[in-house]
Amino acid sequence: APPWHFVKYNNDSTVNVTGGRDDKLLALLAKKLNFRYKYYDPPDRSQGSSISGNGTFRGTLGLIWKRKADFFVGDVTMTWERLQAVEFSFLTLADSGAFLTHAPAKLSET
Repeated sequence: APPWHFVKYNNDSTVNVTGGRDDKLLALLAKKLNFRYKYYDPPDRSQGSSISGNGTFRGTLGLIWKRKADFFVGDVTMTWERLQAVEFSFLTLADSGAFLTHAPAKLSET
């Protein structure tokens, strides 16, 4: 359940994330898939919206669109406009008692 991240904003424009649902998910994925990650404070502290008419994006989705960030973990609405700029992975649903996603495909036995 929310909050998705507990964030402390530092005076030098950096952030410290100290927990939350999506922080736990990201830590688990990083451990299982053997990768490291770094949190960024997106421009305008925005998840991402297009800049009217010219097809560019700002915020977190803008960083991904410009290839300055690799991915985003968090709550964002999938819209047609955003689908033209970035790829979305699987959807998740969380409430106070569960975390749900689609079942994985069966692995090949050969």
